[in-house]
Amino acid sequence: MAANQSAARVALKAISTALETYAAEGNQGYPTDISILIIGNPPYLNQNYVEDSPVQGYDYACESLEVSGYSCSARPQHCGWTGSKIYTITTGGALTEVDCRP
Repeated sequence: MAANQSAARVALKAISTALETYAAEGNQGYPTDISILIIGNPPYLNQNYVEDSPVQGYDYACESLEVSGYSCSARPQHCGWTGSKIYTITTGGALTEVDCRP
């Protein structure tokens, strides 16, 4: 479970870095579709975690992808078994976590 959680944090940081790099390179903000990060040459991101979900026990989603900012999350596929934390990363790379059990 710890390996899954670590992989989820790393994946969200990779997504955030790709989004931040895309915006910093003069693209007039963040992309509104994560697949844009995959199709570049070279790509900003090597894997589309959202479309490829689940990945290593976590489901990925970008609840908000707007030109002005983003919010993406990783939730354990089975709370308490594949992970115990829900991770969210937002504009600027701020990573937060909460227990998946209330």
